[in-house]
Amino acid sequence: MNGMTMEIFSYSELRNNAQREINRLQRSETELDKQSSIDHALNAAFSIYHLIQWRHNEENPHEKIIIKAHDFIQKTDNEGLQLLHDIVTKQKHVTVSQKTRPDEENKPLVYDNIINITTEDGVHLTTENDQPIVTEDSYIEVRFWDHRAMNILNDAMSEFSTK
Repeated sequence: MNGMTMEIFSYSELRNNAQREINRLQRSETELDKQSSIDHALNAAFSIYHLIQWRHNEENPHEKIIIKAHDFIQKTDNEGLQLLHDIVTKQKHVTVSQKTRPDEENKPLVYDNIINITTEDGVHLTTENDQPIVTEDSYIEVRFWDHRAMNILNDAMSEFSTK
């Protein structure tokens, strides 16, 4: 039996997984799928956050560098990673004792502007698959605070881009 093998717990696979989740977030926002958008945004956030702990020594790629995530977050200039700290910590532990943004609520939000096309009688038009027909201007967007999640995730990923 031919099969594909991959190192699920490798640094590069974790980085690739984070990028796939960002791509899935983009697709689910385009498809106006709120629940999938939140799921993919949080999955990407967790994968990116774990990359901090999985950093590798540039000179010896098989040697893992042990880094405490909180210490790294305090020193980094990467705002995306700082914002992800509070999102990920809140989702894991319910509360965040040392927020990077203390005055802000740290939970993902979904903003939407779904404009259904209706008949003159106000009946929503649907496809054969019973999906609503919406205008081109319809959108959903996952946000972390007042920032678009997609932007935060891409900013945070820039810390781990391959050279």
